Amino acid sequence: MGKKDFNIEDYIPTEDSISQGYDNKEFHEEWDKVNEQLDKNLVIAFLGTASSGKTTGIKALFDVDFGDISPIPGSTTDVKVKKINENVYLVDAPGFGDIKEEISQKAKEICDSVDIFIYILNAEGGYKIQEKEDYQDILKHNREALVVLNKIDLLRPHQKEYFIEDQREKMGVELKNFIAVAFDPLPQISPTPINVDKVQNWIQNTLEQKGKDLLFAKVARQKEKICNKWIKAATASAATIGALPIPGSDYIPITACQAGMTYKIAVTYGYNPTKKDIKDFLAGVFAGQVGRQVFRGILSLLKGAGWIPGPTWAAQAAISALAASIAAGSTYGLGKGAQAYYKSGMQIPIVEIQQIFKNNFEEYRKTKKVD
Repeated sequence: MGKKDFNIEDYIPTEDSISQGYDNKEFHEEWDKVNEQLDKNLVIAFLGTASSGKTTGIKALFDVDFGDISPIPGSTTDVKVKKINENVYLVDAPGFGDIKEEISQKAKEICDSVDIFIYILNAEGGYKIQEKEDYQDILKHNREALVVLNKIDLLRPHQKEYFIEDQREKMGVELKNFIAVAFDPLPQISPTPINVDKVQNWIQNTLEQKGKDLLFAKVARQKEKICNKWIKAATASAATIGALPIPGSDYIPITACQAGMTYKIAVTYGYNPTKKDIKDFLAGVFAGQVGRQVFRGILSLLKGAGWIPGPTWAAQAAISALAASIAAGSTYGLGKGAQAYYKSGMQIPIVEIQQIFKNNFEEYRKTKKVD
């Protein structure tokens, strides 16, 4: 078959071709990776004195009132272990030594399973020797820990930079594990918390290495930023794969990448879709009128560049680069559509999701300036 001979319409995605394209080993493996996370527990411990700002920090990060959540039975008044999700726990304690005190067996098991520590210092007065010792003990136990210097809005502007660096050095913390914030700043300084996004990024990146970042995303306050990161990562993967984004084709890796991204976005916003639900959503985006219009344009571009259906297309550098750009753009558009859909509580009609997909696909391609 020559490059002018094949019929573009034969390669436009349909609900059947999408279902077949996503019924493959790679898709099921990606699905299992997500489910493996959901079967785990996540425990985050907040340490710091009563005046450090743990409560406001928890509120800023999780949008929950720690005081309204029932603690694990048997925990002491000094160490509070609370369940904020079906498998996400928060520990609130004055210091590292406190969580090792004798409490209920259930609470003790949770404390022994802490994944990361967030140690909060009060910028009013600075660090204490006991806090430094606590931090060093955490490191000795091979636990990941972030030190947060809270209430920096109360520091005098001309002293702020020096004071922050001084506190970091005295605590003996690496720069990457030290963040200055204001969880509840004075209104005249800032109407919103300062640098909470940096704390969230640290938590997300650290838990990603542990295979538990999705558990955090489910309870995080700033879900949109986390989803944007996943969309960006999936887009980059699609570009690297360089596969033709044609549902039902033989280029399987990109289908797994897109399905995994969509599943994670759904879970982040509190939904637990089935494999069929995800396939149906993808079919609604790709095989609808707007989606088919987009793919018709994609195939026309590829045909014009000399693409011939089959396994030999990637040998041509120009076509490979174009396909990579298209793969990335379609993945980006799909991600943005999925984000809008699940964030809305699945209330946005599919025709609107198709338009979001189309707009973001075109915007991505325009921004990247790849024709």
